[in-house]
Amino acid sequence: MNYLAAGHALLAEDSWERRYELTYLLEYHRAACELLTADLAAAEKRLTMLSSRAEKLVDIAASRACG
Repeated sequence: MNYLAAGHALLAEDSWERRYELTYLLEYHRAACELLTADLAAAEKRLTMLSSRAEKLVDIAASRACG
């Protein structure tokens, strides 16, 4: 989880537009870690954000299946 948070911290402000796939995967895997460590409130918040940001059908399905 620390590595994912560090990766997110290195992203630019416009990472959702310029590096969508990397940004999505970092956030998705952080949500998965939050679920596995029973931080359910943080996971729900992150998955809700991901489902609103998801551009690809497979990403929409993944973010909804996890939550």
